[in-house]
Amino acid sequence: MRTLARFRLLAIRLTLLVTFLAAAIAYVFDPIVAKGLLAGGICGAVTFWLNVWNAEKLAFMPRAKVNSAVYRSTLIRMGLYALAFYWAFTLDRDTMHGLLGALAGMFVIQIVLIFLGLTGFDLREESQSDGTDR
Repeated sequence: MRTLARFRLLAIRLTLLVTFLAAAIAYVFDPIVAKGLLAGGICGAVTFWLNVWNAEKLAFMPRAKVNSAVYRSTLIRMGLYALAFYWAFTLDRDTMHGLLGALAGMFVIQIVLIFLGLTGFDLREESQSDGTDR
């Protein structure tokens, strides 16, 4: 479980770092896009954390309660997405730049997860702390 916790923390930290950097760069060009990026990126990080936390709980949950827990977590996740998208939509209803920024922000967690999966960056800390070279 330590590996999963380390992966979760690293993924969220990188997601928030990339989100804030992208929002700072976007703020120079369009503040509404920057706000949308922040909303989408933070919502993506929170929902990822909820998914992993729920997966840890499901491993030790009785089989009869698994379906309701999965449906409940999906409903919460979709509700958070809807709130972030609606708030971003209200920022600029004409050109929808806020909504597009939120959509881009939601993909930041996916990009970070692909980066971690391809590079194994989260596993390097483990091999260095063990004192073994693999």
